[in-house]
Amino acid sequence: GFGSKIQRIDMLIDASGTLHVAYVVGAMPWPCAVRFAQKTVTGWTDTVVEPETRCGISLAMDSKEVVHIVYPRQFNLAHAFKDGDDWQIEVVDTLSWVGGEDTTLAIDGADRLHVAYYDQNDDLKYATNLNGAWQHYFINGAITSSPSIAVDPTGRVSIAYSDQVDGTVKLMVKP
Repeated sequence: GFGSKIQRIDMLIDASGTLHVAYVVGAMPWPCAVRFAQKTVTGWTDTVVEPETRCGISLAMDSKEVVHIVYPRQFNLAHAFKDGDDWQIEVVDTLSWVGGEDTTLAIDGADRLHVAYYDQNDDLKYATNLNGAWQHYFINGAITSSPSIAVDPTGRVSIAYSDQVDGTVKLMVKP
């Protein structure tokens, strides 16, 4: 079984005060279940988004209050979004092997997604659906970890990450 150890968690609170929690539970680094919980005035709901994935997660909400989750699978990076009561899942990037658990998601003012993640070579990559289809960009090939992504009101993307080779924190800014 998956056990009950929560490996990663992300949360947000929407404009109405509803708490949304995405988390992965299982055995690091594999397998984990992606779960999503909501706290409303009537209580908690908790559902399985995908039962067997890698153990990473990032959560964001767009301007229409649609919940988006990105997480690594065995051979790809997945994006799940809530469509009514159902989850839709698509592939962001296909990997030839297993990627890392660290992933981070931001949504810009036009509801386009921006994701930083690690591929099968531990290369830091950036993906966006800015033009309607997923596009992928190489950021850094050094041993890196713990990316964090943000988009400012003008649409400029910034990714901070730690470089394990020289022990520094680096920042990539995409104009």
